[in-house]
Amino acid sequence: TGDGQTSPPFLIESLSVTAVPADGHGTAAHRAGRVLRVTDARGTHDVPFPLDSLVSVAVPIVAAAMPHDDRAVLGLHLLSVRDDLARPGYVLAARGKQTVPGSASMLWRVDLLHCGMVIDAYWFDDNCRLIRTDTPGGTRLYTIRVASRLAAEMSLTPAPPAIARPPATIP
Repeated sequence: TGDGQTSPPFLIESLSVTAVPADGHGTAAHRAGRVLRVTDARGTHDVPFPLDSLVSVAVPIVAAAMPHDDRAVLGLHLLSVRDDLARPGYVLAARGKQTVPGSASMLWRVDLLHCGMVIDAYWFDDNCRLIRTDTPGGTRLYTIRVASRLAAEMSLTPAPPAIARPPATIP
């Protein structure tokens, strides 16, 4: 593991993924340095894959290895399986030992956040075994590429329509 400043805090040296969806068109991928070499129905192509990138199934494994305190934070890229992009803006944040909602159990909690919002909460016992995963629902998060910083600062959602109010009457 590195210090996170001059070298990545973790590095998956070997990664091999094979997926076969219902349509039968499989996808295979493996790390080749800073790229992910993907073979799918379109052929073989390289996808940028920063050294601090993870596939989603590896997130709980890295979360389990984090220190059991409430100060550890680890920034990472998460590979989107939909479009083979390593998306920035994800953070694993250790929350310390907490009471599990709806239970009297005390477990170690690590949250996966994207742009400051909790995506998943992982709950581990003292032996770093994953006991529970909470995925808050109801909020959809979208990450898109924009042409400029100005475009990124513009609101993505339209302003709510003005509420039609009846004219005031004076008694």
